[in-house]
Amino acid sequence: MASERIRSGRRQAPPLGACPSMDLLVHHLRDLRDSAGLNVAELRVRLVEAMRDEPADPPAEQTLHRLLRGTNLHAKPRLAEAVADVCVHATRGDRQAARERVREFYALAREEMAGSRGGTDPEPKGDQANAEIKRLRTELQKKQQENLHLAAEVAATRRLLAALAPGGDGGAVTGDDVLGEILERIQYISASSDEALAEAQAARAETAWLRDWVTASAWDQEPETSAPDEADGAEPAFETPNAEDPELEELVRELTRRDPTGARMAGVIESAGEYLLDGGRTGRYELAQLSAAEKLVFSSTVERLMQGEFGLTEGTAHLDLALNGIEFDLRWTLGGTWAFWPELVGELCVVAQANERTGKYSYGVVRVRPEYLRQSVNRGGRSALTRQGREAIRWIRLDGNLRTGVLRQLSEDDREAVLGQRTGAQRLTELFRRAQGKRLTRGDLATVCRTPDPLRRLREALPVLRREGILVAAGHLGDRSVLTALGAPEPAAGEWVGLRLVPADGEPGPVIDLDGTPWRKARPEDPETPLP
Repeated sequence: MASERIRSGRRQAPPLGACPSMDLLVHHLRDLRDSAGLNVAELRVRLVEAMRDEPADPPAEQTLHRLLRGTNLHAKPRLAEAVADVCVHATRGDRQAARERVREFYALAREEMAGSRGGTDPEPKGDQANAEIKRLRTELQKKQQENLHLAAEVAATRRLLAALAPGGDGGAVTGDDVLGEILERIQYISASSDEALAEAQAARAETAWLRDWVTASAWDQEPETSAPDEADGAEPAFETPNAEDPELEELVRELTRRDPTGARMAGVIESAGEYLLDGGRTGRYELAQLSAAEKLVFSSTVERLMQGEFGLTEGTAHLDLALNGIEFDLRWTLGGTWAFWPELVGELCVVAQANERTGKYSYGVVRVRPEYLRQSVNRGGRSALTRQGREAIRWIRLDGNLRTGVLRQLSEDDREAVLGQRTGAQRLTELFRRAQGKRLTRGDLATVCRTPDPLRRLREALPVLRREGILVAAGHLGDRSVLTALGAPEPAAGEWVGLRLVPADGEPGPVIDLDGTPWRKARPEDPETPLP
């Protein structure tokens, strides 16, 4: 799963980007730089080498530091691409994919900044799309001319073969001459065909990206369509195998083997949400608080995390992912339905959905067939599944449970009481008072404290909590099961559970031993008693 973005105890300043997408880019570049293990000075040294052919040198170290925090970063797209390229090269990652990701952030930023000015983007999507379509048409005409030339070469080669064949009118041409010329023509045609195929694949991927970018909208979702509710979300959704589609069966079998309980996919979705919410810096705790730009990148974030968690590889054609040589695309929706491009007809797709309101998620595999898609299409040319198509999904996990952040579990009054405290330590203390018996993650603590490193605030809060009789069990310590006898859950590593206790004084019921004295779970009317 995605690791928490904690920088070795180093407190990160909040981003100063010109818009939410620039803030996201700041976090993205920070992640890349930390993964590469480069500080700002080391990064600049590598940028000098990487940008030696650029007209301008990399900025000075102090200026680079400010840019990486977001100051004027919106005006430096070439520099941001170079930073991503250098960091990804250091980790032997996909440099082209890193540059494309940076370009996506800048495309979203242009749209956001144009909207915030109340005007229009100096280079609107429609104008860019028209220019790109014109360029692609020119390229297409060029390729058509090349194909005509290749066709002429093929015709000439066939004539030579006819001349060499028994009974053919070969004239003065010898067999060796004909064979040599045929071999030269075959090599030329083969090389040209391979080059044309590679260029066609690249153009197809570029066109798909352009169409996604032009038509994408965070609100372009069809009415919510829930998964069938016959299955129990606590168990895998086993269905009748499809003997006519062995690739689909192999993909379902392998994904189920790698995620038998559904916990890995649940972790991917939860980690994607936590990454985008970035509660330690923003204080946000529910997906409804995400901006339109952040919702647009939710799908790519889930795809990236799923690739790492499940050990997937990249597809070789227009499909994004592959597992054991079986290529497929990932279709994701947050509370809506999936939309499929015409290019996906006949292909395998892993479909995944989550609903924060219900706290459920599902994912499965479907072979996209023409009869599974609606006749109507949205403005981007995409179609949703029909009832028959939804029934054809081979569910790997159906209505599984997602963990809900503790702030969403609290009542509105309790939540306001927690967030209304002045300091991070005070908010954390109030959280343990009002969320007794609940498992609190590091992300919960960071969101409440408004800091990526909440453990310092926790150490400040623990003495206050002990004076009030609240015992906190930590999942990474040996006493993590100390409160289970009183009905509290056992925290996992990276989790905490608090419960207020009072001396048992001979009362019947479950108790635990603290320094040789029995203690029980406190009732609301019990007075506060400090822990020993």
